[in-house]
Amino acid sequence: MEFLKLLQFIADAIQWRARKDRKFFEEIVQPLFEQAEAVFNDFVRIFDKLIEMLDEGETGLEEARRFLLKERRLNQSTRTKVRETIKILKEKHTFSSESFERGLEGILCANVSHSEPSDHVDFAGYYQKNHTILGFLSEVSNNEVPAHMLPDFCRAQSMKQLEALETSFSSLTAGYLELKKRLL
Repeated sequence: MEFLKLLQFIADAIQWRARKDRKFFEEIVQPLFEQAEAVFNDFVRIFDKLIEMLDEGETGLEEARRFLLKERRLNQSTRTKVRETIKILKEKHTFSSESFERGLEGILCANVSHSEPSDHVDFAGYYQKNHTILGFLSEVSNNEVPAHMLPDFCRAQSMKQLEALETSFSSLTAGYLELKKRLL
């Protein structure tokens, strides 16, 4: 009889863990993935539009800067939600997928260095204002590029940002699928 109680206790514990994992996935991972996907799509739209503007030949650095800053504000609330959710999860040591975490970081802080896999993921860059668009503007502004070469330089930097974003989204998606398989 004691053996049956022990088996029932183990079965209950397994079911409790499965419910907890499902709840974590449905209430945290899934919404975080969807919000990060929206941020990714927004950044892709912004950089695609910037490249289009540069290709038309009528865009200078100041106009590009104003465009990026204006567009950046449009999805700022979603980025803030993602960032704050990540901060809470990191404080609770809840992340269990390096790919998912690296993908989130790469989308929020996209620059070429984030397109390479790393052993340690750190959001320090994000909290030091090394954001996708602000980092881009800093890179373009701090470069001593002759004015006639600036559109080509901005286009090349935009392409690097898009590449970093795509790599980050691939990592995020791989981590999401890994978590989905493990938790559901």
